[in-house]
Order: sequence, then C-alpha cells, then structure tokens
Amino acid sequence: MKIDGLGVPQQPDNKAKRAKAAEKSEKAIENQKPTSDSIELSKTKKPGTESGYTREIQKGAQTEKNAKRDLTEVKNKTTNGYYDKPEARAKTSEKLIDSEDLKEVVDRYHISNYSKEILANTPEVRHEKVAEAKQKISEGFYNNSENFGAFADKIIKHFGI
Repeated sequence: MKIDGLGVPQQPDNKAKRAKAAEKSEKAIENQKPTSDSIELSKTKKPGTESGYTREIQKGAQTEKNAKRDLTEVKNKTTNGYYDKPEARAKTSEKLIDSEDLKEVVDRYHISNYSKEILANTPEVRHEKVAEAKQKISEGFYNNSENFGAFADKIIKHFGI
C-alpha cells in the first residue's frame, strides 16, 4: 500500500525522495515470501483438551456436589445423635478451632467488643465547644501567633507531652 501526501511538517516537499523510498518499500514487500496462519478445527473433542473455562465449570459443579454431600452427611449425623457423643464434640471443636473461617469470626468479635469498649469510655461530645472552635477557626482566631501559641500549649499540657 502506498500513501502519498504525508511528510514531516515544516519541511519542503521532496517528491524525488518520497518516490525513491516508496520504490524501496515496494521492492522489500515483493521480496518477502507470502506466509499464512492456520488453525485446525475439528468437530470431535480430543481427550484432555477442555478449555480453562470448562474446567472451572466442572470444578465448581464438583465442589457443589461435595458440599451437598457433606451437608447431607451432617444432617444425618445430627438426627442420629452422633454429635451428642463427647468424642464427636471434641473432634468437631478441634476442627472449628483450626479452621480459618472461625479465626475470622473470632477476630471480628474481638474488634467489635474493642470498639464497644472504646465507645463506652469516650466522653460525651460537648457540641457547644465544637461550635465555638469552628467559629474561631472561621474568624481566623488561631492565625494570630499569640492565640496559636496558647492553643498549642493547652494541647501539650492536655496530652502530657
């Protein structure tokens, strides 16, 4: 394919140079051997050649079957009184303690209790003081070096620094 009329901006149009370059390009294209790509398609599936997507669907279906089987087994054991035995309770407790799922639940429980403890020990917000501070900030009260210094001293004293 040849495209005429394109050139570097702000340079004089040199038709001779362009023609020579186009000729070189055409010769290079003529000297190349034609190549082709091919894909083999067949109507029959070769064993072990299923796509990744198909494998994931099969794996998901197998996991769902296993989960249903396990749930049925647990229901049967529960109705038959299997979990009423001390040995079964001990095994179940050990598995629960070792499971990552239970660790996540316990971590969430501890975080929740810790948050409740912090909230219980936090003093009430004095809204009038907050409003007063906002007003002073909007009026530029703390931009004054004397006021800012006094404010900084109060903070240092409050936190014991």
